[in-house]
Amino acid sequence: MGIVINAEDSKTINTEFGQSTVQTFTFIDFEEHDNTPIKRKIDVILWGAMILAIGPTLVEAANTNAVVVAKRLKATRYKVVSLRSKNSSSFAVNPPIEAARNLKTWCDSMRETELTHMLQDVPIVNY
Repeated sequence: MGIVINAEDSKTINTEFGQSTVQTFTFIDFEEHDNTPIKRKIDVILWGAMILAIGPTLVEAANTNAVVVAKRLKATRYKVVSLRSKNSSSFAVNPPIEAARNLKTWCDSMRETELTHMLQDVPIVNY
């Protein structure tokens, strides 16, 4: 679960199986552990048909700093850890759950410049 703060344009890449289309979205999450704020940034990469199926919704989510919950993603490690979609992945925008409301409240309290600064300064999470 995270706030979508950036949507890149889709691009074609070469893989060992041929060419594929990908689109990267940057999510940011915030939570507190022992009264210590922890901010995390992670890239979610849509592949192929998922770009058409959910890409426009995530672009709109990035424009409105919406909370998105993603399920059934695959963790990949190439330079950094990222999450990639697969055919069974699902996404929910602004779900009616307390954790999403808390994250949205935190995001709404941030100024746009702070979110942009976080995009540059918060390292991508490595597990």
